[in-house]
Amino acid sequence: MSEASVKIAELQRELGDAVTQKNRLQQQHVELMHRTDDASSQLDQANKAKTMLTRQLEEAKQAVDDETSVRNKVIIT
Repeated sequence: MSEASVKIAELQRELGDAVTQKNRLQQQHVELMHRTDDASSQLDQANKAKTMLTRQLEEAKQAVDDETSVRNKVIIT
C-alpha cells in the first residue's frame, strides 16, 4: 500500500470511530433527557403532595386551636 492509501484507511477508521462516538453520545443525550423529564415530573408531584400536606397540617393545627379554645371556655365556665 502506498503512503496515501494508508493515510486514507487511517482517516476512514478515525471517521468511523467519530461517527460511532457521536451516535453513542446522542443515545446518552436522549436517555438523560428522559431521566430529566421523569425527575421533573416526580418533583412536580412531590411539590403538589407537599402543598396538600401543608394545607392539611394547617387545618389540623386550626382544629386543635379551636378545640383548645372551646375546652378553655368550658373549664372557665
